[in-house]
Amino acid sequence: MNRLLPALGIALLGILPVQGAEKRLPVPGKSFQIQGHTAFLILPKEDSKRAGPRPWVWYAPTLPNLPGREERWMFERWLDKGIAIAGIDVGESYGSPSGRKLYRALHKTLVENHGLAPRACLLARSRGGLMLYNWAVEN
Repeated sequence: MNRLLPALGIALLGILPVQGAEKRLPVPGKSFQIQGHTAFLILPKEDSKRAGPRPWVWYAPTLPNLPGREERWMFERWLDKGIAIAGIDVGESYGSPSGRKLYRALHKTLVENHGLAPRACLLARSRGGLMLYNWAVEN
């Protein structure tokens, strides 16, 4: 029990992923699980004129408290232009092989099951750069 308390405290601070957690998003969207990690997808309103895969922004890092409400303004502008936003909480992975594996799983899910374009615009904030850019180099 004593070992769980520090991990729980760290998780509550947003440093570790909270397994099975519902994602709080700054705009309406959905959260779901990929290999036990919380992911999210925010889709713009349907555009019946759209042909082909939907463009999207890959947001990182997606810790329990991110993206935050300060992202709302930016997200709304993308959504108004028909651009989706997505991400996955890989914890403090710093671009590690385990984090990149989860990124591959998210990418595959979004492209194959949700009609998103194979190429995303990467929005890497702070250590999100380590995560996204290491994944990008590998892929």
